[in-house]
Amino acid sequence: MKSRYATNPAILCWPLFAAFFMLNATQSLAATYYISPTGSNVLGNGTTQSPYYTLSHAFSKGGGHTYILKDGLYNYEGGTITNPPSGSTTSPTMIQAERDGKAVIDGAGVRSGIDIRQAGTHHIVIEGLRLQNSGEGPAVSIQSPDATSLTNQINNITIRRTGAFGSAVNTNNNVWSLARIRDSL
Repeated sequence: MKSRYATNPAILCWPLFAAFFMLNATQSLAATYYISPTGSNVLGNGTTQSPYYTLSHAFSKGGGHTYILKDGLYNYEGGTITNPPSGSTTSPTMIQAERDGKAVIDGAGVRSGIDIRQAGTHHIVIEGLRLQNSGEGPAVSIQSPDATSLTNQINNITIRRTGAFGSAVNTNNNVWSLARIRDSL
């Protein structure tokens, strides 16, 4: 009796080949963008020769990419890491200094160097930065909004080789403020 189900290996394997090529296609879409205090959001295209000026502009490219901060002082609005786009387990959003400690995010006494407060943000890796002069607030602030469900809390945020110090004069604030986040380091 002949089976009514397909037994031809070519027919059985095509879904595996399709899944393999789709997975590789999505992984190859990840790009690297450069940011510099001397860059331009208007004329720049995010390459090392023609970087963007602000992280906020670069982040409009989406999650799962690598964002490299060239050496310099980022002491202006848009020069801080604020609510970066989420990555994925296989393609996290990478935010890193081109050379460890040479990209300095300066909050100009009024803002945090890293400020992640959007519920559901996930899979972000930050490396090699120096954060300073956050004023009365923390240099690093990562916290889900109050009453955020456990499943929607900020998660899988990794910060490595990053130094931070505050500049509070009138208060005794924390330099690092982490609240309502999970699976992060």
